Amino acid sequence: MRQIQYFLSLFEEQSVTRAARRLNIVQPALSMQIAKLERDIGKPLFTRTPRRMIPTPAGEEMYRLFLPIMTEFGRARERLMHSGDALSGHVRLGLVPSIGQHVLPDVLERFVERHPEVTLSISEGLTDHLIEQVAGGQLDLCYTNRSDRVRPVATDVVLRERIVFVTGINDIPYPPKVSLVELTGCRFVLPTRENGMRHIVEQALEADDGHLAPAIEVDSILTSARLIEKSLYVSLMPESIVRGLRSRYNFALRTYELKNKGFERQIVCSHNLRRPMTKAAQAFHDALASRLVAEHGLDHRKRQEERRIADRS
Repeated sequence: MRQIQYFLSLFEEQSVTRAARRLNIVQPALSMQIAKLERDIGKPLFTRTPRRMIPTPAGEEMYRLFLPIMTEFGRARERLMHSGDALSGHVRLGLVPSIGQHVLPDVLERFVERHPEVTLSISEGLTDHLIEQVAGGQLDLCYTNRSDRVRPVATDVVLRERIVFVTGINDIPYPPKVSLVELTGCRFVLPTRENGMRHIVEQALEADDGHLAPAIEVDSILTSARLIEKSLYVSLMPESIVRGLRSRYNFALRTYELKNKGFERQIVCSHNLRRPMTKAAQAFHDALASRLVAEHGLDHRKRQEERRIADRS
């Protein structure tokens, strides 16, 4: 089992240095176990190059066969260890700042009250960094704006919500539905290009043959909201962010629906296939996901039905 674990790590990292660091062992120990595994199998599993370890066809097949076995083993072990016990353990969670800004405090309060033996570590970051941490085992799960399917990360879409055009309450009024062509000349404030929200906006623009050059790029949601509220700038934001800025921080903002298609973000949960979520992690995921869906579920189901009607017509 240890050899297979070492093999899976090396297959995913394709670097002895990174795999050894991830496994918290020395490099010679990893190399020795892989060499022994290759002797037992009777086939080379990797082609060694100066830059990386390239899986051979036998290595590719072994990964495909053993990954689900190791995943199920981890789940069975976790279930046996905690069967009949109160939830305990430590959950390491990552999320982008825009997710759960107005629901996370309530979820935390209720979860800790219900499961006092569970400790939590919650960090914020950008999508790419969070998913890398899930893949490397530093995080149990993360919530991001988009799904990057990289080994060995699995993603589940929690919900979808539309992106709207946002102005200050004292800005000039716009029609209820606007297109980006009508907004030419507006001073947009948008997240930086490393931000998952900016990636979504760029993808939607590209699909619509559009282009948008922001006047200011800033990742801070509160800074953006202050600029918008003063009617100096406008922006594109998910509905939940605007709702949180209004209810939690009393920002005076006005929203408009976009005519352009594709302006929708996914709230995605990512977890490591090789490290099945513990019962504590699963319980926290259920609590946060349920609250997010409760906040947006009615609007989400309504829009789904509207899209189905539009598709049929």
